This record gives sequence, structure tokens and C-alpha cells, in this order.
Amino acid sequence: GRCVTTMPAPNWLPDSKSWGLEKAEKIDQGVEDVESPIEGVVVDWAGDAKPVAEGIKMESRQVRRCGSRRCCFALSCCGFSMVAIITCCALFWPRDPQWNLVDLEILSEDAMMFFVMSMAGGMSSFNENSTFPDLLFHAEADISNPNLLGGTADSGHFQVFFQGQEIGTATSEPCSVKPQSSGIVAANSTVRLHYHTFQALTTHVLMNELQLTVQVKGGAWVQGPMGIRIKVGLECELHCAVEKLFDYEARHEVVKSKECQYSYF
Repeated sequence: GRCVTTMPAPNWLPDSKSWGLEKAEKIDQGVEDVESPIEGVVVDWAGDAKPVAEGIKMESRQVRRCGSRRCCFALSCCGFSMVAIITCCALFWPRDPQWNLVDLEILSEDAMMFFVMSMAGGMSSFNENSTFPDLLFHAEADISNPNLLGGTADSGHFQVFFQGQEIGTATSEPCSVKPQSSGIVAANSTVRLHYHTFQALTTHVLMNELQLTVQVKGGAWVQGPMGIRIKVGLECELHCAVEKLFDYEARHEVVKSKECQYSYF
């Protein structure tokens, strides 16, 4: 047979939350005969059974509510963090600077005259063993910084190419530019030609109405606030008007147009 026991409401809770919630609902509905978790024993909850059941449901709701708050707080923190990161990237991600040549000096006028006379006389007076003097230039450019952060650039090193062949090098001097302002950067350049590059360059210039296109590649380390250092790379294609080199007042206009690409790493 079955043993029916009448006992006061227990001060313990079953291990299974699901059992407790199910029985609490039955008690709340007025069901007196509720099965015990112990097989074969029927428990008739007496006295304060209903408050105990309500306590079980209340505890469950509080646990759920507390867990939801923690989840919402974590999601809110993640959301604010993502917004902050995106905003910082939008504001402080490097923007490409702009530059314009404002001064150009030929430091080797004799060498320049040598090349002028050689172009006029043709290549008949040269052979593969001929040597050519170096052409030395000093240039100054106005560089505009559109960024919200300023920086100080170390000496930069660049190569000058014509039709894939290196014809010269350039070194820029250190300079500092404030946020959203401009400054002057100076550079010294050396052009070195040998027989084949001089022949190709002369032919190109004479056939294109004294127009010349060269490529410049290089870069410099830039230090910003809080010790941040990035390497700024530069690749430019310069379209030059060679005849401007013979006009002292207009030498800075030798670069007619340019297309530049920058990299940051």
C-alpha cells in the first residue's frame, strides 16, 4: 500500500529547480495532493506551503532578472567599446598629406651645362665607357598635414627611377609639422647617369617636347604624440617640364603634375 504522511512545510528545497517550480504552481492552484520527490511517498503540504512555493517562484524570477541585467551590462559595454574604437579610427586614422615644390636649386651648374650641350650634340661623341658628372639638386616643398595629430619626421630616403632604372637618390631633412597645418621640408637629390640611361632619357625628352616622367619611391619614420612611431611610405609619379630647369625664376614649377600614393605601417 501507500503511506500517507502529514508533515509541516519543509525548510529545505529539492535539488531540481524544475520540480520545485512545477509543484509550486500546483500548490498555488489549490492542489493539495502533490507528489513527493521520494518515490512511494505522498506529501500533504500543510500550513505555510503556499508561502514556500511563492518563495521558490520569487527566487527563480530574481535569478532570471539578475542574469538579464548582467547580460545587458556586458552587451552595453561591448557596444560602447565598439563605438569608441570606430570613432577613434575615424578621427585619428592617417590622412594623406599634400605637398608642392616651392624651391629648386641646381647645385652643379657645370654638370647641368654638360648635359645640355650633350643633348644638343647627340650621342655620337659618347661610348659605353664614357662617364657623366653627377647632377646635384636642393629642393624645398611645402607639406600640408590634414591630420588631428602632429608629428616629427626623421630623415627620409628615396629612389628616383626612369623607365624602371634607378637614376638617382634623395634624402629629406628632419622636420616637424603641427596638427592641421603646414611646414617646409627640404631634400637633397643626386642624379647619376651612365651611357645607356643618358641615351634613353635624352631620346625620351627630345621626342616628347622636353617632357619627362620619373617615379620616386621611399619613406620616413614619423613620431607622433605619446611616442607613437609609424613608417610613412611614398610612391609618386612626377610629370616634369624639363625646360623649366633653364629658367631660374621658374625652376620650382618643373613638376607639372603628380600622382602619389601613401602607406602607413
